[in-house]
Amino acid sequence: MHTPRSDAFGSGRLTAVGRSVLAGGCFLVVLLATADHAAAADRTADFLRDVKPLLDAHCVRCHGPDDPEGDVSVHGLTAAADAAQLATWKKVFERIEDGSMPPADEKQPTAGQRRAATGWIGAALKAGGMAFDEQRSLRSDNGNWVDHDALFSAGPAGESATPSRVWRLSPRGYRELMRRIRDGFKARLPFTGQGGPHFDWDFDRNEDINPPWGLQQQWNFNDYTTAHRVGESEIEAHLRLCQALVNTCDWNRAGHCAAVIAAGRETTSAQAQAAVTEMFAKVLPVPVGDEDRQRYTDFLLARLQDSEPKVAVSQCLIAVLCRPELMYRIEESAAGPRAMIPPPQLARSLAHTLADREPDKPLAEAVAAGRLASREDVRAQVERMLTDPALPKPRLVTFFREYFGHPAATDVFKCPTTLQEHGIPKGYGAIVGDIDAIVKATLASDTEVFKTLLTTDQWFVNFGGAKGYATHRDRTLARKARDADRAAKEGKPFDGEAKQYKIDPPSLQSEGLLHVYGLGKPADFDLTRWAALERFAMPAGQRMGILTHPTWLVAQSANFDNHPIHRGRWIRERLLGGRIPDVPIGVDAKLPDEPDKPLRERMARTREEFCWKCHRLMDPLGLPFEQFDHFGQYRTDELVVDVEQTAAARAKNPNALRTMRLVGRLDTTGMVEDSGDPRLDGPVKDPYELISRLAASERVEQVFVRHVFRFFLGRNETLADGPCLVAAHRAYRDGGGSMRALLTSLLTSDAFLYRTPGQAPAADPQPTASSATR
Repeated sequence: MHTPRSDAFGSGRLTAVGRSVLAGGCFLVVLLATADHAAAADRTADFLRDVKPLLDAHCVRCHGPDDPEGDVSVHGLTAAADAAQLATWKKVFERIEDGSMPPADEKQPTAGQRRAATGWIGAALKAGGMAFDEQRSLRSDNGNWVDHDALFSAGPAGESATPSRVWRLSPRGYRELMRRIRDGFKARLPFTGQGGPHFDWDFDRNEDINPPWGLQQQWNFNDYTTAHRVGESEIEAHLRLCQALVNTCDWNRAGHCAAVIAAGRETTSAQAQAAVTEMFAKVLPVPVGDEDRQRYTDFLLARLQDSEPKVAVSQCLIAVLCRPELMYRIEESAAGPRAMIPPPQLARSLAHTLADREPDKPLAEAVAAGRLASREDVRAQVERMLTDPALPKPRLVTFFREYFGHPAATDVFKCPTTLQEHGIPKGYGAIVGDIDAIVKATLASDTEVFKTLLTTDQWFVNFGGAKGYATHRDRTLARKARDADRAAKEGKPFDGEAKQYKIDPPSLQSEGLLHVYGLGKPADFDLTRWAALERFAMPAGQRMGILTHPTWLVAQSANFDNHPIHRGRWIRERLLGGRIPDVPIGVDAKLPDEPDKPLRERMARTREEFCWKCHRLMDPLGLPFEQFDHFGQYRTDELVVDVEQTAAARAKNPNALRTMRLVGRLDTTGMVEDSGDPRLDGPVKDPYELISRLAASERVEQVFVRHVFRFFLGRNETLADGPCLVAAHRAYRDGGGSMRALLTSLLTSDAFLYRTPGQAPAADPQPTASSATR
């Protein structure tokens, strides 16, 4: 027999409180159930509106119930998106997001339909606990996913801005900052001679502070805000460098810090604050707030009471050196949901964007005087920086290095034996500096920059060697003039023919390089013009722009072969703004190792139906560059291995070189298709026709602007950035192809100036003795 409980919930009589609680609980259960039901109804409605019509119109025909393509069937997918469906939903999400489905030859959904569908599917995957890469679209490899026509022809999709962020300093930016601090405190930091790559802008010196991190060279841009963070090992390396700096400071010449060390415990608050202000001024060139100065002043005064004066000052300096700004550019919204970057942060962003270093004196003075608070203020500083010859701007050259990717040529090994087999003399090597010199000369003229780089046949030859000779010559002549002047003033005889003033005649010593360039032998080469750092016209009809330069061709080659697939992919992505899907898992993406057959014959494998869906976007764009071999030299016939002759020679001498034979005139034809611009599409007979067509295209120029945006803003463009890109392209065009006009437009755009709330850190934490004495 059931006995009623005597409490409010178990007795035969419910108290008023019990009835109220029970009613409230029931109401909450009903409310939650109703909310779940409503949410489910909303999800179903969104599915029926945004997802199912796209699947029915574009996917079910090939991915239906009967023999679906790729064993992926979507006909049974529902709004429930239960566990059994999640794996399929993930595949659908990836293919719709990257634009690889539907295939290019099928009717395409609009950019808005893709966004709505991927938004719903992504939410369903997260709700179901299915892991997927939510940052995939932010990677530099995937910038072309944003629809080009929507960017340059549609209206704005919201206000352009960049989420608040922290962007790790580049290795060069960190190195220059630490050099500045070292010089400010008269420290003697240890040096290495291997402080990262040299960018040949008279910027890197022989002595380099080794940064605690590097940037890995990759297919696209190396330095994106989402690409890297500072880890524990980098922090440890930074702390060791800071400790070395503090240990080698010349405190006797440290101004206010020296005064604090002399005063010890008797240091006044004013003296401590002066020392802290001095530290900040030598560490960071932009002003810090009164609150920051006071916190560090209090910290210094506290340390002086329980430590030796020099130790206390050292701890305070290390605390300053451990601020986030020493490793990151911090860019945050000053106030509200969308606002300009605060002037001190904006100054650092401008300086690092163009120069990979801290703000110069005029920029720091503009911040202090309140002259970096508007778009017009920023424009004035950007124009000044871009036209100031005394301000190094290495990132302009770095952009083109990463855009063209030619430095990768030094990583592509070319066997000396194959050089002999192809009749190339000694002294051959990939000359990255020659393309850099072309870029710098083109930037200096600042006229039709992009088109010129694609079409010029006026090249530098072994520019590094010529520059080295010219520098030695000029220094010797300057020393001779100084010595002659000193001797005249002292009334002493001067021997102008002395051995120390002797300048050897210029010597190129690069017969292999001249051979590949098609410029003949060193005896036929004008060394006088070479020593004067002049450019040379390449042989008529053989070269056109950087895409026919041996260094670029080698960078886009394999060790023993050309690589039309890489070259075609580069053109599809960098010039046409297209997308190439990743190689499917399990596919052996290698050509047959048959050196006795022409490359086009070996590439027949890529024309198989499964492969051609992607290779048709690349191969016809890369094959015209068969005009050159894998060393980058011009040719009219293709050399392959003569198997019988090689076997006969090696029967007598196992170490004999392979015997090569010609296989007839080259086929350099190709095709442009699915470019997005019908005026570009169609067959081409050789690389020169292809390059000419691309260089004259407005669409290709717009794609170039998109890549400039990505590099200098450190992120992919979004549809909201469309007006910024349109304005930047217009500025470039109105300026006669001016890179300065293009950068001025981008660096004064909303995308660069405005921030929305994001992941930027708050002010640095209160300094502590433990954090300052690692």
